[in-house]
Amino acid sequence: MRILPRNYSIVRAVLFAIILSFVGFRTTPIGAYTVVDHDVYYHGGSLQFQILVPDAAYNSQIFLLTDSSSFFIANSKDIGLLVNLADPSTVGLNPGDEFTLGIHVTPTGYYFRMGEGSSNPDGVAHGRVNYLPNHLTLIGFEDVFGGGDFDYNDVQVQVAGDIGVGQIPEPSAMLLFAMGLPLMALLGSRIHLSDRKKA
Repeated sequence: MRILPRNYSIVRAVLFAIILSFVGFRTTPIGAYTVVDHDVYYHGGSLQFQILVPDAAYNSQIFLLTDSSSFFIANSKDIGLLVNLADPSTVGLNPGDEFTLGIHVTPTGYYFRMGEGSSNPDGVAHGRVNYLPNHLTLIGFEDVFGGGDFDYNDVQVQVAGDIGVGQIPEPSAMLLFAMGLPLMALLGSRIHLSDRKKA
């Protein structure tokens, strides 16, 4: 049974959408972009943390949280301090893992983390992620139980490195992508052959 040419267009559009869904969110957004109450993922390479000026009286300890460890970065009052992590896998952070910073508010004893609010003791999102160009990210925290004034500047850290809102596609997704390209080329050539036969 012969498939009509217009059906090829539908198949090509579906394949294109599937391929984009696997690779579309691979990297950090190009322009400025803000995320609250959302998971962030590490894509690979070195990371650099810089402590920026906080707008809070409290001092907080800042940690990089992984499945296997809590890596202490700095205190929120260590303004200007640069911390380099050349190989994040040494602290348990591998490409495709969720990237999570957490704070321990020393005077109150509360622990808060970026990402979904459900991971915090008050159920509130305490971290805001501002993506900037050139793989720079500004992460700000609220350090008060319940969220405070929600300006997310009580603790501020700038991160240089490859992190973003999407996970790296699994190998199976990349295989589908690799298989989809030749299939799209084949469908395209069959459409041209069909058009020539009609002419």
